[in-house]
Amino acid sequence: MTVTLYDSFYETAKTDLESAKLLTNQGLSSNAFYPLEQCLEKGSKAIFAYYTITHEKKSEADTYDDLKCLSHNVLKAIPKIYSKIFRIEEYFINNIPTINPNLATNPNFPRTKDLLLDQIRGLRQRICDDNVHYNKIFKEKKNLLRDYRSEVEKAYYKYTKHLNSIPSLARNILQDRKMTGSERSTQVHPFDKFFGLTVYLFPLILVENNLYRYPSLKHQNENLRELNRPEMKEACNKLILMMEDFLDIIPAMMRKGLCGVLLKQEGSNSVGPPNS
Repeated sequence: MTVTLYDSFYETAKTDLESAKLLTNQGLSSNAFYPLEQCLEKGSKAIFAYYTITHEKKSEADTYDDLKCLSHNVLKAIPKIYSKIFRIEEYFINNIPTINPNLATNPNFPRTKDLLLDQIRGLRQRICDDNVHYNKIFKEKKNLLRDYRSEVEKAYYKYTKHLNSIPSLARNILQDRKMTGSERSTQVHPFDKFFGLTVYLFPLILVENNLYRYPSLKHQNENLRELNRPEMKEACNKLILMMEDFLDIIPAMMRKGLCGVLLKQEGSNSVGPPNS
C-alpha cells in the first residue's frame, strides 16, 4: 500500500502529540512545547500537501520541495500555508459554475457563493488580527512567563465557548426560519473548529522556541524551571486537548475544505489555481 505524502505528515504529527502527552505527564512541560509545535507544523503541512497534490495537481516531489521552502520556522510557515489554502478555496468557489454547473443553477447560489467568500476573507483577517494581538503580548519575553498560563486559560475558555455556542445558534436560526432540521444540522462543522483553533490555539504555540529549549540570560536562566512548574502542566494539558481537535479535523478538512465546498469524490477532476 502506497503512503501519500500528506498521510505521512499527518501520522508524524500524531506521534509528536503523543510525545507531548508523555512529557507533560512526567512534569516536563517546557520539553512538551517543542513536540506540540512540531505537531502543529506537520499537521498544517499535511493539509498544505493535500491541497497542493489534489487540487493543484502537483507531483509529490514538487510538493515536498514547496514544503522545504516553508522551512521549520512555524511563525513564518503557517501564514504561508493558510494563505495558499485560502487562494485555492477562493479559486474553487469562483469557478463552481464550470466545476459543478448544476449547483450554479440553484437560485440561492449567488448568495451562498458570497457567504463562502466572506467566510474566507473574515478568517484571513481574523488570523492576522489575532496574531498581532498575541505578538504584542509575547513581544517582551519577560511577559511570557508571567502571562502564559493565564493566556492559555483564556484561549481554552473562548475556544470551548465558541464551539458550545454553535449548536444553539444553529437551532435558533432554524426556529426563526420555521424550519425543522436534523441533529446533524446543528453539529459543529470542521470549519468552525478550524476557525476557533486558528484564532485561539495557534498563537499560543507559536512562541519563540528558544524560550522553552535553552536557558535564557534575560530570565537569569530560570525560564525552563518556571515553565516546568506544576501549574504549567494544566496549561499544557489544555493545549493538548485543542491540538487533539486540530488533528481530528484534518481528515474532514481534506474532504470538505474550509467552507464545506470541496467534496472529495473518487474519480472526479479537481480544479485548482494555476501554479504560482
